[in-house]
Amino acid sequence: MSIGAVVVTFQTSAAQLQACLASLQQNGVTNQQVINNNKNNIGFAAAANVGARQLTNEFILFLNPDAALLPNSLTLPLGYLSNHPKVGVVGPLLYNHNKVYETKCYGQSVNLWSLFSRRLTPISLPSNPQAVGWVSGGAMLIRRSVFEELSGFDPSFFLYWEDVDLCRRAWLAGWSVHLLPSWRVLHQRGASLSDQAAKTHLYDKSADNYFHKHYSKPIWLFQRYLRWLYRLLSPLVD
Repeated sequence: MSIGAVVVTFQTSAAQLQACLASLQQNGVTNQQVINNNKNNIGFAAAANVGARQLTNEFILFLNPDAALLPNSLTLPLGYLSNHPKVGVVGPLLYNHNKVYETKCYGQSVNLWSLFSRRLTPISLPSNPQAVGWVSGGAMLIRRSVFEELSGFDPSFFLYWEDVDLCRRAWLAGWSVHLLPSWRVLHQRGASLSDQAAKTHLYDKSADNYFHKHYSKPIWLFQRYLRWLYRLLSPLVD
């Protein structure tokens, strides 16, 4: 089984990118497509598609430039995909240098209730592999055949929600999406975009795009209201 990697960079420090690429090399991933979005930022989804089109490997790993694989990190997910032919996409648990795990590296199918309740209800980290609605594009392993079948990420998502959209379309096409808690990847969350106001703007734009694409106009409008209501109660953290 061969694997190629796509790393999309934007405002990434040289040290972080070097650590990311070195971790791929140490895991035997020599086919690395690094797409630099600094000069002409076309968005994560479009840039990731550019990188993926240059790969011929059986599997594609999308990895954020501020993330790094642990040694011997890919044996588990590759073996899992080999043993589960109906699973098209898998993702790991992401954690930072303080060993704090990100609860937002996966989620169940997105709807109005999950959009609101997820922010108010404590989320426990699973210990066993399980089917989920989506996994984060910050570290996502997908069969190249599935990625091509889905025509890749939807480039109308500039940043955020492109992974949720891709996983939703995978499910609709008959493929499963699984979280593998024993597969763990180091991630310094948000290092590629530190401006909170810009992050919030891009998040809102992509959320609107997602609900406009997959739901009716009344639901699209209501999810905007829910986000506004949530921000009255608590700051947005993404």
